[in-house]
Amino acid sequence: MSYAIGHIIYGIPYSDDIERNIIKHEGGISSFDEFWDDDMVSAELDKLGFEFVYTGGCDVRSGWCGTQIDEIDECGNINIINLRLTPSDTQKQEVEDKFNKLPEHVKQAADPIGTYIVWGTS
Repeated sequence: MSYAIGHIIYGIPYSDDIERNIIKHEGGISSFDEFWDDDMVSAELDKLGFEFVYTGGCDVRSGWCGTQIDEIDECGNINIINLRLTPSDTQKQEVEDKFNKLPEHVKQAADPIGTYIVWGTS
């Protein structure tokens, strides 16, 4: 039996908009629906520094470019006060450096750098 895992990250979560922009830019195509090459997208994401987590029965790619600062799961109660939600200054600088290395077409499609929960499954 699997369960949900919430990865608390500081950085940018992966999104469909980022994927569409990578496919358009790297694949030289005019429309997301026109072409789909998962290997090409995966290779590009690896080069850009995105990390991905298992999502079980879901077809959605779940991940981030940044750093994981904590983790929660659906097994048991969670005292929110004990969660680490704020990155260290070193982590902030590392994420800023990663973000600055991203191509403009990825930056434009990304959510702002911040603290997010990115969901995965066991």
